[in-house]
Amino acid sequence: MHSATDDRSAPSRATKSEIVALLRDRDRSVSDLARRLSVSGTAVRRHLDQLEREGVVRESGTRRGRGRPATTYGLTDLGESRFRKHRDDVLRSLLASVHADQNEERCYRVLRDAGAHLARSMMEDIGSEESDPPGSPLDMALSLLERMGGREDVRRVSGGSEIVGLVCPLAELVRDYPGACKVVAGFVEEIVGVPVEDRCPHEGEPICLLETPSTPCGS
Repeated sequence: MHSATDDRSAPSRATKSEIVALLRDRDRSVSDLARRLSVSGTAVRRHLDQLEREGVVRESGTRRGRGRPATTYGLTDLGESRFRKHRDDVLRSLLASVHADQNEERCYRVLRDAGAHLARSMMEDIGSEESDPPGSPLDMALSLLERMGGREDVRRVSGGSEIVGLVCPLAELVRDYPGACKVVAGFVEEIVGVPVEDRCPHEGEPICLLETPSTPCGS
C-alpha cells in the first residue's frame, strides 16, 4: 500500500520524465513545456533545476517571441545517452527489415516516404512553436537537419544546389545500411519542394551529399 507521500511523488517523477522526453527532439522554453504538460511554469522550473543538477538538462539559449526573450533548455550528452541506444536499436531493426526486401526500388521508396513524414511532423511543430521560423525552404531544411544532429553547408552549382553534410545525422546507421541516406533525401525534398537525390559516398566516414536540380524557391 502506498503512502500519501508516495502518491504525491509519483506525478513529480512522471512530469520530470515527460520533460526529458519533450526535450529529445528540440530545445524548449519553460512556457512551452508548461503548455504541453498542462502544469504551471513554477512546476516546470522546479523539475528543470533538478535535472540541471543531475547533469541531464542545460540552458541552451534564448528564443524570441512576442514578449521578452525566453530561455530555452536542451538535453546534455548524458541526457541524450538515455535514449540513444534504444532509439538506434529500433532504427537498426527497422532498416534491417526494410533492406531485407529484395526489391530495391520499393525499399528506397519506403525510406524516402519515412523521411518525408518526419519532415512534415517537424515543420508542423516549428509552425506552432516559433514566431520567427527560418525564412526559406532551404534554410528550414538546414535548421531541421541540425536539430537531428547533422551539420550541413550549401554550395551553388550549375542549375541547382548541393547540400554537403559536414556531419551526417544518420552516420552510425549509414555505415551498415547505406539506404538510410534515402531518409535524409526524402526529408529535405519534402521541405524544399523540388526533387532531391542523394549522392552520398559510402566509403570512409559517412557524409551527406544531396543535390537539387533547381534552386529551391525563396533561397
